[in-house]
Amino acid sequence: MSDLAQIVVATHRDRPLVRISGELDMSNVPALDPRLRAGIGDASAAYVDLTEVAFLDSQALSMLQRLADDLTRTGTALTVIAPPSGVAGSLLALTGMDRDLDVRPTLP
Repeated sequence: MSDLAQIVVATHRDRPLVRISGELDMSNVPALDPRLRAGIGDASAAYVDLTEVAFLDSQALSMLQRLADDLTRTGTALTVIAPPSGVAGSLLALTGMDRDLDVRPTLP
């Protein structure tokens, strides 16, 4: 993965918490996707925190939608943390993805 984005995996309320920061675009999405999925593993519920994302393009949005779809099929609940005033939150609202995904402004 390029230096544009960083992933930190932690736990919050006994669920995996994958924090992504930096820029997500077509140059690093192919490397980011498997690391994101590995961070979630086989958990029954997980958080993906996009609070510190400075930029994301359509490839990153597609990656997020594919992840959510795949997790739904396996029964895993995904909560995306993206404040409405942030880059990710604004773009999720603009594209309408905030209606399809469980998007929250902060961690519960």
